[in-house]
Amino acid sequence: MDTSLYRSFVAIVETGNLSQAARKLHMAQPALTRHMKTLQEKYNTPLIQTARGRRHIELTTVGRIVYSKAKNILAMEDQLTEEIESAKSGVSGILRLTTSPSVAYPLIANTLAEFSTKNPNISFELIETSTEKQAENLLSGIAEIGIANAPIIDPEKFTIHLTVEDRMVLYVNEKSSVLKRFRIISNEKRLVTGLMPMIHQILETLPICLTKGCRNVDLKFLSAMGISKTPLCISTTVTAALQWAKENRAAVIAPIDDEGIGPQGLLGFLLPAGLISNFRIIYTVKGKKISRLAFHFLDYVMNNGEGESSPSKSSADSLMREEAASIIKRE
Repeated sequence: MDTSLYRSFVAIVETGNLSQAARKLHMAQPALTRHMKTLQEKYNTPLIQTARGRRHIELTTVGRIVYSKAKNILAMEDQLTEEIESAKSGVSGILRLTTSPSVAYPLIANTLAEFSTKNPNISFELIETSTEKQAENLLSGIAEIGIANAPIIDPEKFTIHLTVEDRMVLYVNEKSSVLKRFRIISNEKRLVTGLMPMIHQILETLPICLTKGCRNVDLKFLSAMGISKTPLCISTTVTAALQWAKENRAAVIAPIDDEGIGPQGLLGFLLPAGLISNFRIIYTVKGKKISRLAFHFLDYVMNNGEGESSPSKSSADSLMREEAASIIKRE
């Protein structure tokens, strides 16, 4: 199957004009124009239009349909090529993962770095996006494996391979005035446990910032605590949310770091799992055969990575055992 017409069309749409698309595809512009003409004749209708006085093209209604399906066709062709090459030369190719934004950093540190060392012929494409877009990426074939830190969209369409609990923490600037009402002795990880009266007081006193992926879980927790307030900010990433605490402008509810160490300058209060927790989910499209490469990665994760135990949960359990090292007394 010759997909060059679709590849040319997608390049034109994504670059916005013929000249840039020609450079991207390393082909002459007249040849690209012929491809576009042939594709429009194939469907007997215009796919693109250029408004008078504008250099960039716009898709027609049919053009949008063809663009969406063309991307799926190209993704399937690329995946097929990779699987064939992988079968001929062993496990190799590009592993395409779609992840929640805050998942990418720990995923690289805790899983991909070692996996890459053991599999030098494998490269990666990480598509960081919302759970809504993750579902689209998986269903369209743009990615094979999704890793979410929030409830997935249309769960009946997917197979969940692994669920890992993330303990949640309330982060506060060490210089926050609300902490002056207490004398706190924290451990070297800048995390303390078992301090519900103070947690409640912090939530009542300070503005609250949340992450988008954990928003529903966080709001349910706040409601259970009797706290009713509009969050100061809901951020896409944990890093952005924590910046509010670093600026001493708010308290932040976020998943515990995989190493169980609080960010510099912040004090973390480990929240009880019985009231609030979040989960990371590794999933694929139900009923869709995955590539040998994706299967190899899932097998690695289940047997060597997070499948054995959750780093964040292990860190949390360790903290609970160290609770004696964290003391709080009202002055």
